[in-house]
Amino acid sequence: MLILCVCLAHAQSYTVVHISGGECQVDDGNGWKPLEVNASLDKNAVLRNTGKPYSEVVMREAGSEMVYKVYLLEDNFELVRFVTDQSKDIPSGEVEKFSCFMMEMIRTSKAVSVNVNYNRITATHRDGSESELSSADDFMRYIAHAAGGRLDVGSVTGLSSGLIADVRKEDGCLVITNYGDEPVFCYPCVLRKGYVALKASPVYSDRIFLLEPGTEAAVPYEKASAAEKTVVIFSATDCIYDPVIVSEYLQIVIDRKAPEPQNKYAFCVNIL
Repeated sequence: MLILCVCLAHAQSYTVVHISGGECQVDDGNGWKPLEVNASLDKNAVLRNTGKPYSEVVMREAGSEMVYKVYLLEDNFELVRFVTDQSKDIPSGEVEKFSCFMMEMIRTSKAVSVNVNYNRITATHRDGSESELSSADDFMRYIAHAAGGRLDVGSVTGLSSGLIADVRKEDGCLVITNYGDEPVFCYPCVLRKGYVALKASPVYSDRIFLLEPGTEAAVPYEKASAAEKTVVIFSATDCIYDPVIVSEYLQIVIDRKAPEPQNKYAFCVNIL
């Protein structure tokens, strides 16, 4: 336990990978400001919840597999408590005024690839009837709806509803992480510069990636140029989509405002 405390005390920073619940703010020494996904925080930062009910903030310690789920109620939460507070769950007593955290370890895995044979005849494209939209189309419509009707890849870096996932680039690969409690499918797409605009295509046209809860894995991928963007889409495993169809509908919701979706879906999108 003493070794753990020493290691935590010397941790340099934490990256915010997910925020849910009430609106959160952070004071990093320069006054209170909204807390955002991908924010980098040092151990002297203070968090607080400004909404109801409680907020949940998922943070990853830089350079490690250590993950902290911080539950913010009414009290301010000082990140330095990772060193001094050994309770990893909500204690008994004044629960409604207590802010706490849980510490977890992400498991790394290389066996995450899932090969799928697709029958694209079953997929309905935009030139078909609006009443015969494919589930992949409606799924991408819902993502666009959550982004305000159109997915602006120039300004959006992350968007989620129901899933907690993340991606980062390392040499020759994408490192994908599932921080949630349910398995997820992952669809990496690439946006390359065309004659007029960015053109979407799947990184793998015949493969998706399955991530079990609390795991991460490396997907081979080499970025071709600085102008290229990567869009990684995570979905729940109750429905499987053709990666080619996902990229086609991604192109549509990038180019124009999408019609209203018919259903709600759990998703997470990261744009690099």
